Amino acid sequence: HELGGNKWFVEMLMPNAVLERFRDGFRHGFNSVQVGESWFKFLYSGNMVGSQTGTVVPTTPWKSSQHKRLSYFHQHKNVLIITIDLFEKVSTTNDFIDKSKGEGGEGTVTATVRGDHLVWFENALKVASENRSSIKHIIVQAHIPVLEPVRKANSSGMTTDGGEESEFWKLMREYDVDLYLCGEVHSTTATKDKKSNLIQIASRGNGVNNFFKI
Repeated sequence: HELGGNKWFVEMLMPNAVLERFRDGFRHGFNSVQVGESWFKFLYSGNMVGSQTGTVVPTTPWKSSQHKRLSYFHQHKNVLIITIDLFEKVSTTNDFIDKSKGEGGEGTVTATVRGDHLVWFENALKVASENRSSIKHIIVQAHIPVLEPVRKANSSGMTTDGGEESEFWKLMREYDVDLYLCGEVHSTTATKDKKSNLIQIASRGNGVNNFFKI
């Protein structure tokens, strides 16, 4: 919630001013190891190389200033896990909302994947599809649900711009992602996509007895 999800309206000057500090805090505290007084090494550095085209995809979207070292992928045995930072700050001066498209409504931050961030995500899925001899399963995880409805408990109920018609979801369909894991809603719902075998699991994690095994 330091990055979004709490309706960061433009008049909330303090959180908007320090958002990038929060982002760096997550990068350093969760995804890096400190190797100097002020220098941190990214834990998931490296590349994935396509077995057919030789395409090289970096582990994190370095060209996306907001999402580098917050979105990343990691292969564990025959499972590729892609973590996505869905929170996108779209303005510093105006609250963003487009009711006709079902986008925004959360202040200056919305939930979407676009631009260089989306290009990196698609390239990662393309290369993974080339490497199916070593990658049997693909899991994508992010904070916000895409498919609705989902159960909710003491939650703002934030959802992803565009829902199942978003480019983010369409890419997961296209490249046969197996699972999309998300949270936000403090309750558990499993939903199968209508047009593919992709399953979204929204889970609650507000207590150690609420973790689940896959």
